[in-house]
Amino acid sequence: MAVVRISGQLQDAVHSKVKQLHRPKIDAAKATVGKDWGVRVYDTVMGATWATIKSSGIPNAFINEANSYTLQGINGEHKLGQTYRFSENRPWPSHGISGSYRFNYGVVSNYSGVWLDAHYEANFGTLYQEIRDYHARVRQAEDNLNSDLMTIDALLSRHSTLAPALRDWPTLWELLPTDVKNKHNKEVKPRSAQENVVPVDITPLKALTGQLILNKLAEDEKGET
Repeated sequence: MAVVRISGQLQDAVHSKVKQLHRPKIDAAKATVGKDWGVRVYDTVMGATWATIKSSGIPNAFINEANSYTLQGINGEHKLGQTYRFSENRPWPSHGISGSYRFNYGVVSNYSGVWLDAHYEANFGTLYQEIRDYHARVRQAEDNLNSDLMTIDALLSRHSTLAPALRDWPTLWELLPTDVKNKHNKEVKPRSAQENVVPVDITPLKALTGQLILNKLAEDEKGET
C-alpha cells in the first residue's frame, strides 16, 4: 500500500465532490423563490397609479416605462436579488438626479433595484414571511454543506496520511479522485465498527454518509446490468 499524504490539493478535490453532492439540494431550495413576488410588489405600490395612467389617455412617449425590475429584498434584513419581467411595459418612475424613488409603503427603487421596508410588512399580506421562509430554506441547505465541509476538514487535519483518515471514516473513499484511490491500493479493508476508533465526531456526516452509500449501490447496480 502506497502512502498517500493529505495535501491541500486532495482536500480541495474532496471539497469539490461534497459541493457537487449538495448542489442539487441548494438549487432546489433556490428554485422555490416566489414567481409572482415581483408582480405582487408592483401591484401593491403602483397598481392604482398604473390604472390611472392607463385610463388618462397620456401618450406613451410621455410615460417612463419598464418591462422588468430587480427585487433586492427586505431592507436591512434579507437580500433577494431576483429579477422579474412583466408581460408588458409598465409605468415606472424616472430616478432623476437623486438616483432613487420612494414608492408607497416605504418601498425604494434605485439603480440597484427595489427594496422593501420592513416597517410596512402588513401592507403586503404574507409576502414578507414568504421571503423569510425562502431564505431559511436556502440558508439551511447551505448550512448543511458547510457543516459537512467543516467536519471533513476536522477529520483530515487530524492526519498527515490518508489511511488513518479512511479508518476513521471509511465512506471518505467515495469522495476520493480515481488516481488517489489507485495509489492508495483498493485492497485496503476498513476496520469493523468494533475496532474503529473515531478521533473526530463524524455524526454530522450521517446524511452525507447515507447519500454516498446509496450512490455507490446505484453505481454497482448499473455495473451489473
